[in-house]
Amino acid sequence: ALGIPMHKDYVTKIKAVLDYYQKYKHRLNKTNKRYMGLKRIMQRKVQQEFDFVPALELKFVPDIILPFHRRLKKNRPDLYKKIRNLHLHVIPKWSKLTDITEANTDFRYSFSAYEIELAKARTKYEQVLNNVARGLFYKHLYKNLTINDQYLPSYFIKTTVLWMCEECHIDRYVDTTDDEDTISLKLGQIWINYTCHLLRTRYCPHYFIFNMNLLENYPTE
Repeated sequence: ALGIPMHKDYVTKIKAVLDYYQKYKHRLNKTNKRYMGLKRIMQRKVQQEFDFVPALELKFVPDIILPFHRRLKKNRPDLYKKIRNLHLHVIPKWSKLTDITEANTDFRYSFSAYEIELAKARTKYEQVLNNVARGLFYKHLYKNLTINDQYLPSYFIKTTVLWMCEECHIDRYVDTTDDEDTISLKLGQIWINYTCHLLRTRYCPHYFIFNMNLLENYPTE
């Protein structure tokens, strides 16, 4: 996951699950038909950035997530209480950090359970920030700014909002007497300033993984 080798015991267990699936997947045809029907319905209602993939739930807390736990407990103890008992998942998805021959057995960590809970805990104005930031991102950055076939992924916008909600105390920037348009403009400008700083410095730390820069492999242009 993320180019960090898994312990051999975990690899063995994961391969055992995949072998079991390959052996008995013919029995899942009926269930799979219902799943595919649901998938088609959902795909008509959600944006293409969403993937439908099987996931394995980890019943332990990997060391890689511990710095995040400690940071959130210190900075936002209210949010930490909401996520401290959640589990990470691993999903079969090639990280592109390993040889292509290993693509079929490559796994990534999924932080979706954390992301969903943090999103549910957002204040009214943090939700406005998220909506405004997404709108600006998809209008001006997503695939509109492409260099050498590289463009900023949607995970970038998600990460900026997560960091801002933790660090910036968004509600204090809003006057409750402001109308919706004024609030959106204020929060939009705050997000633009924050994001421009990240792009200028070419440094956007991963929200959950310590010492990982999301912009490291992108060109300076």
